[in-house]
Amino acid sequence: MNPSINSRQNQLKVVPPQPKPPVQPASDSPALPKPEKRPSVNLKKWLLITAIIAGVGYVTFIPEFPHSVRGEADITSTSNARQDVTLKVAGVIKQIYVKPNQPVRKGDKLVQLESQEIESAIANAQTELGKAQSALQDALRLVEDLQANQAEMLVLEDNVRQAANRIQHELASIHQGNSPPQIQALERDIEGLYQKKEQLSASLKIRQQRLKTIKSVNQEAGSSVIPAIRVDELLDDTYSRQGELAELTSLISRKQAQIQSIVKELNDKLTRAQAELNAATAARISVEENLNAAQLVVKDRQRQIQELAAEVQRQLSRRDQLILVADTTGTITTEDLDLLENTWHPAGQKIMEIVDLSDLTVIAKIRQEDEKFILQGDQVKFYKQGELQPYTTAVENISSALKSDENQIKPIWTVRLSITNDETNPMKPGMTGYVAIETRPMTLFAKLKHEVLKVMRPIFI
Repeated sequence: MNPSINSRQNQLKVVPPQPKPPVQPASDSPALPKPEKRPSVNLKKWLLITAIIAGVGYVTFIPEFPHSVRGEADITSTSNARQDVTLKVAGVIKQIYVKPNQPVRKGDKLVQLESQEIESAIANAQTELGKAQSALQDALRLVEDLQANQAEMLVLEDNVRQAANRIQHELASIHQGNSPPQIQALERDIEGLYQKKEQLSASLKIRQQRLKTIKSVNQEAGSSVIPAIRVDELLDDTYSRQGELAELTSLISRKQAQIQSIVKELNDKLTRAQAELNAATAARISVEENLNAAQLVVKDRQRQIQELAAEVQRQLSRRDQLILVADTTGTITTEDLDLLENTWHPAGQKIMEIVDLSDLTVIAKIRQEDEKFILQGDQVKFYKQGELQPYTTAVENISSALKSDENQIKPIWTVRLSITNDETNPMKPGMTGYVAIETRPMTLFAKLKHEVLKVMRPIFI
């Protein structure tokens, strides 16, 4: 009920009911007329009606009263206006370059970490890279040695092949009648000896024929017609020529043996040359196989070096993670940063927060029926928990409100309000308390109606 109406009604005078006069017994005298009181009753009615109308008019048309919406509230930052500075790697915080409430710009250096694990990983990666580079140099030297050996083997193989070809050509020439000069000389000697042998054989036949004739003549004559000394001389000459003929035959055999020896020696040389050629070819193939294997080792070492170099760079990039910088422009809102120095912290731990204090959000819990009164530009007074001095700002934007619990007897709406922060006394994320949002003024009637609905609404829900 409207309290103003009650107060007005209480100001009216209440007249108690009058007792009825006693009934007089009937008499023969004529009854006197009663006094007329009707005008007095009508006056009271009109006064009452006038008072009610005046009260309603007062409630309806009097100047509007201020109105505010209150509720519990938390201060937070918008998601795109803050940075949670977290450790990318585990380590010891060696130095913090900023202080609480210090403004920073994007790119400013914040924290210097020290990580023994990263330094050990870098040292190990560099050591492995050095070993791989040394192994690569050894493999390259082996390749150079094998390439030089291969060149020598190719020259040796070519020389042995040429020698074998020359011997084979000489043997082919011998079989074709194109003997080498040494054999040609022997063949000429043999040919001359054959000529001498033929001449000596003819001369020996003549002498043998003479001896036969002398022997026949002496037998027929019965005496020695031809002197014995002549016969002896002829016999000595015959024997001498037979000896020369035997010597020529022996010399021809020796000459022929020399030719056969030369041919045999050439065949033996060809056999040895072919064996040397096969050995040189096998040695050259072995060197080439070793060279191919060494070149594969070089490629493997080069690939390994690339991988290890990439690992070194990756570990060095982890060292870059030891320096934390600001990713946004704002204010350091974390307290007691000095307590973090020279202490170890795991990866992923949040150590400080950077917030753009000019872009904050108030999350207010208000009554459902109060949400409709909040408009852009309304003044907001935020009272921090335990403090009486308010922070004053204004509503910049209102996001859509959502019911937090539909089963509550008194429905509460969560309203997100973008606000303009006060630079002289700025609000910070994490503050809790309550807000008083100064909305548009209301008439007394509208205010009473609103309050009655706030009381009656939960009863009918």
